[in-house]
Amino acid sequence: MPAEKTKQAAQTIINEIPNAGKLNDAQILVQAEQKIARIGGELSPQLKEVPVELSKTSGLIDRYGGLREKIAEQSLSDIEDQALKRISNTFENVLVEAVDAKNLDEVWKLRIRFDQKIPERVKRATLKSSPQDQIAKDAWLTYRSLLNSFIDSTADEIADVAVKADFNKMSDLYTAITNIVARADFDKKGTRIGIRNLLRFAGIGAGGFGLGTLLD
Repeated sequence: MPAEKTKQAAQTIINEIPNAGKLNDAQILVQAEQKIARIGGELSPQLKEVPVELSKTSGLIDRYGGLREKIAEQSLSDIEDQALKRISNTFENVLVEAVDAKNLDEVWKLRIRFDQKIPERVKRATLKSSPQDQIAKDAWLTYRSLLNSFIDSTADEIADVAVKADFNKMSDLYTAITNIVARADFDKKGTRIGIRNLLRFAGIGAGGFGLGTLLD
């Protein structure tokens, strides 16, 4: 994830949650999730008016296809391959829905559903976790970046300035809580399948690792 996006998400937490710097992660998560649910409910009618353009859907499919090709070139152990396939299958089920999505409200909810399908032990995996969970986390954040890019490009079509501002706020809060959950020591060394390089190939930019500390 680009550093500026992480900083922007952290700043939104500070702006939207009173005394955020004095709260622990669990307290921030609760308050952020409540705000996301409220904003999402209020924006839902407007987001349903923002169509998903065919070019955006095609771009998502193309990036995923390019990523799969590069992953196929990697030399993976059976354990790594199995862990990667589990997350890939989960993402592909979501991708089918994304291709059929008609509006931004549907796309936003898809990302949430994808995250909900990922076990907490995978989201919170560290270098001390099992190889399976480390690879699964790498894959989750990689595929999630594909969805993020899809959502961001679709959100560019929001015409109403106020709606766009509220959507960005909601998106920043969601980015922040994901960073808190996923925060770990992966930034100390790369993972074995080189996800960050694969992301660059897919045209997404920096990957999910190297998140650093969201809130000091």
